[in-house]
Amino acid sequence: MTIWHGHRTGAPVFASYIQDKEPAETKHVSTFWLPMETPQHFEAQKALAAAQGEAGLWFAGDYTRDIGSHEDAVCSAIAVAEKLAPNSARLAQITDPEDVS
Repeated sequence: MTIWHGHRTGAPVFASYIQDKEPAETKHVSTFWLPMETPQHFEAQKALAAAQGEAGLWFAGDYTRDIGSHEDAVCSAIAVAEKLAPNSARLAQITDPEDVS
């Protein structure tokens, strides 16, 4: 699978999930591992959620909730912001369905 991140600007920026060999003119390669979505994975997420905020430590990111999508990362960050700065103007801006600016 390849995603063209530059589609709005026309920039030749792609993310590819490749296994055999790099495409020609590769500029950067990042390696990452996706979690195996086992019952233990979801149990760990529940344990992490229960510990949120303990000793002032908060977690946000792809793997902290649900299946680890980009949307999960955003939602997890919003949940932390709601605890740390519930009256934040920026939080209100990104969570207000009426504000589409």
